[in-house]
Order: sequence, then C-alpha cells, then structure tokens
Amino acid sequence: MKLFDVRFAEAPRLPTPGEQVRAEARRRGGHYARNANHYAAVAERWYGRRPLHGEERRVMFDDVFSNG
Repeated sequence: MKLFDVRFAEAPRLPTPGEQVRAEARRRGGHYARNANHYAAVAERWYGRRPLHGEERRVMFDDVFSNG
C-alpha cells in the first residue's frame, strides 16, 4: 500500500550570462541584434557561466555593450 506518491520537480535551469546578453541584444535590435553571438561570447569570457541578477547583471550589460 502506497501512502504518498512524491515527485520532486527539477529546479529550473538559470540562464548563463551569454544567454542573458544574447536575449538583451535581440531585444535592443539593430547593431546589437546582428552581433548578439559576439556579445554573448564576450560576456561568458569576462563573467563566466554563473547566472547574474540585479545590479550585477546591469553592470555586465553596460560593460559588454559599451566595451565588447
């Protein structure tokens, strides 16, 4: 007799900085959208693959889009 059928959901995978930058570049459009993959590679080279949030993410966008 089975009392409970417990199934744990997997935690959602968080986007890497490259994925976040690629999405932001496409949202901005124009030159940024055309070079989205370049900006994504720069973001992961500079910031690694750990997901960023809040102020850290804003600083990353500023760095990548102004210097990348």
